[in-house]
Amino acid sequence: MAVKVLLQFSKTDKMKFIGHLDLLKLMQRAVNRAALPVAYSQGFNPHQKMSFAQPLPLGMEGLRELMELELMEDSEILGESAEGAPGMTQKLNQQMPAGLRFLQARRVRPGEKSAAALLAAARYEMTLAPPRRNLDAFLARENILAVQKTKDGVKETDIRRHIFALSYTENGISAVLACGSRGVLKPTLLAEMLEQRILFCVRTELYAESMSTIF
Repeated sequence: MAVKVLLQFSKTDKMKFIGHLDLLKLMQRAVNRAALPVAYSQGFNPHQKMSFAQPLPLGMEGLRELMELELMEDSEILGESAEGAPGMTQKLNQQMPAGLRFLQARRVRPGEKSAAALLAAARYEMTLAPPRRNLDAFLARENILAVQKTKDGVKETDIRRHIFALSYTENGISAVLACGSRGVLKPTLLAEMLEQRILFCVRTELYAESMSTIF
């Protein structure tokens, strides 16, 4: 019987410069080398049933990214517990280059939506070039209009509803922003509206609509 597995992984250091398609190929090779009983799609060009909650922008690190993998059958490598599969993460990590590491794995619960469907927001920690702006005044605005490029062309969008939390840290900003099928606010656009420049950015957490962590 097929089983879906949710895996949490980090993508740091030099791996942040690996694009999403290259990451997908790397993960597929690792699954093959780990000899996992992965399920494949049907058709003329079958591929592993693997998906990611939200691709990382090139050059950004991710500390708790999410990937789903479907196996053809339940496996001893998943262990007896439905809440954890340390054997699977250990076996995959033996195939991982520096900068990519699986942290946790578990079976997807019966009736549970995919990570991509659950995803609503993400936390970003940004190191910014000075000067700082008054965030209270920025967040007090009823509307924050930004020019965005879309598939329908360039248009003005109110991004205020996509900012869930925003505060200064010692070196920059911590922000919880919309990230998912219901809307996405890129950290680069937020920094642009704050008239600041991002020196470094890391996505530290992914959240469901209730602001609970998905894993």
